Amino acid sequence: MQETNSWMSPLVVTAEDFLSLNPALSASPRYADGSLPEIEFMHLAAGSDLIDAGVDLGLPFKGKAPDLGAFESDFGTSVVENDFRPADFGLQQNYPNPFNPRTMIEFHLSRSGRVKLTVYNANGQLMATLLDGNLAKGSHTVAFEAGNLASGVYFYRIETSNFMQTKKMLLMR
Repeated sequence: MQETNSWMSPLVVTAEDFLSLNPALSASPRYADGSLPEIEFMHLAAGSDLIDAGVDLGLPFKGKAPDLGAFESDFGTSVVENDFRPADFGLQQNYPNPFNPRTMIEFHLSRSGRVKLTVYNANGQLMATLLDGNLAKGSHTVAFEAGNLASGVYFYRIETSNFMQTKKMLLMR
């Protein structure tokens, strides 16, 4: 695997690496809430050598390493999500971040139990409760729709009986 940024990658990029290279798709209208449409333009195809071929720079990604391309794919090359049982609790950075108006929050539970996932503004005011109930151990992903919130910095917090963690996210309109 290549360990530096370079235009001299050993990978060969072809049209087959992408679901679509039709730029006309990028003119698709936004959804009523202002979010971008789900299109195949420039998204990686299953089996592409560009999936998990990047270098981890600390930004969120799916799989064992970042994808090389415009978007992270939903095709992992080595992670079997259904069998994943974390050894510890963990709150991941939301993705995308910055976001508008929807983002995903992923977390891992090492044991089943009550989970509370909340969102606060920069003044510490509770803006949303995304979860408040019992969940099974394993990996979980929750969508946060911020259509009614103003641009700014927000904090999301996970709380269990013996774990609490907070992370920052940025809503940009």
